[in-house]
Amino acid sequence: MSKTKIAIALGNFILLLGILLYYTDVIEAELTIKAFMVPAFLILGSQLPISDLFKKKEA
Repeated sequence: MSKTKIAIALGNFILLLGILLYYTDVIEAELTIKAFMVPAFLILGSQLPISDLFKKKEA
């Protein structure tokens, strides 16, 4: 398994865990965002270079 797949799986797991804890009212929304959502999006966002977002695909 490559580092990219591991990082994406970890980010998705953290994101899912945060969503589950929020909807089951285990923790409050602000704490959920700080503890789970921000780290998950940082992990997932680090896997895609910003330049790839602006490249035009040629047909």
